[in-house]
Amino acid sequence: MDIGTIINLLAIGNGVFSIIFLFFIYSHKNKRTALMFFAVGKILQTISWVLFIYYQNNLTSQVMGIGNIFQYFGLTFEVFGFTYVFTQRSKEKIVIWMLICSLFSVLYFFLASNIIVRVIISSCLFFGLYTFMFTRLVFSKSHTNTQHIVGWLALIFGLIHLCRGVYSVWFQVEFEIYNNAVMQVITGYMYIIVTFTFPVFLLLIVIEKDNQELYELNTTKNKLFRIIGHDLKSPMIQLANIAQIIDMKKGSMGELELEKLGFAIRDSSLRTSKLLDDLLSWARSQSNSLAIKEEKICIKDNFDENIDLFKGKLNEKNIEVINRISATQFVKCDANMLNTIIRNLLSNAIKFSFKNGKIDIYSNCENDICTISIKDEGMGIEKSNLKKMFKIDSNFTTLGTNDEKGTGIGLALCKEFVEKNKGEISVESTINKGTIFHFSLPC
Repeated sequence: MDIGTIINLLAIGNGVFSIIFLFFIYSHKNKRTALMFFAVGKILQTISWVLFIYYQNNLTSQVMGIGNIFQYFGLTFEVFGFTYVFTQRSKEKIVIWMLICSLFSVLYFFLASNIIVRVIISSCLFFGLYTFMFTRLVFSKSHTNTQHIVGWLALIFGLIHLCRGVYSVWFQVEFEIYNNAVMQVITGYMYIIVTFTFPVFLLLIVIEKDNQELYELNTTKNKLFRIIGHDLKSPMIQLANIAQIIDMKKGSMGELELEKLGFAIRDSSLRTSKLLDDLLSWARSQSNSLAIKEEKICIKDNFDENIDLFKGKLNEKNIEVINRISATQFVKCDANMLNTIIRNLLSNAIKFSFKNGKIDIYSNCENDICTISIKDEGMGIEKSNLKKMFKIDSNFTTLGTNDEKGTGIGLALCKEFVEKNKGEISVESTINKGTIFHFSLPC
């Protein structure tokens, strides 16, 4: 197959898949942005190949420059079609790659008279884009076999482009677009593979991602029903039992017994209230009805206010809390979400701390990121359980040092809110020595 036939196939293939993906944009709402990126990429690639075919007999350096610019931006959009399936944080990187494409386009036009230099410019850009795609797909947190196949193919294609550039320089070969040299034909076959397989792979990844999200929604639903059916029911039954005891013994109960029942009512009510708050917050976050209002917050003051809320529990265990965060340290996030994060992490630290223990709170800020740490000297967590702590579907919950019960969703909620505010959360722990929770936020 000669280069002319390959280019005709590429124009037809990109044009057909442009139409297919434009249709999928309207029938697949939850991945609309990723599909739109890919469709735009295919449209730009189609324009590029049609341009080369139309001016086949008069391919000036200007026509080649315009065609290659469409190629640059087309491939960039296609790459981000893949990466946007997994994370919407690609927005900043899209801008960076668009600027890089613009720079390479300017270089291409200024150096258009030298074919070898043009080949080097294109090869370097394509190698960079395919390598970026490889890292995003292969090293993604949630990856599938299809992702790995596409990722490794992208790396191979990037290396072929790089070899093409090196070959051109080393042997001083001027690769005109309709040149039937071996390296040019190999690159042409690579383009055919990319054009006709990558759209199919993207649709497979979208389907796999949808199935994964459906499974997670199902497990989340089951977990919430379990919490509502058991964890919410238990304190209600406890309150009903206490009310029955008071009714049966009214007039004959001593002050000590009344005080004991009062503590039981308070604990049961507080636990039920916290569980309801967590459930409502989680439900709102999952339905995307929870708006994020970013503001500048003094992190020390915020911790001090939340520590005051736990004075009763801290006094019960005689736990000392040391807040070593500077009063000049601010973070940019949603205030309500930050309060939920801090309350859950403080509650967790108190729950697992031994009596007469200490909780240390400190921060480390660099490169516009503030990492806040909450360290306790409690019972610690098994390494096998660390990964389960932030998953609502893991059914992970442990009694505290005073047999305190948890809701099972507090830490999952923390992770959700930290990530919604462009941060990360992690944990490290040693049995019988304590646990440190770290979460980072922009500052």
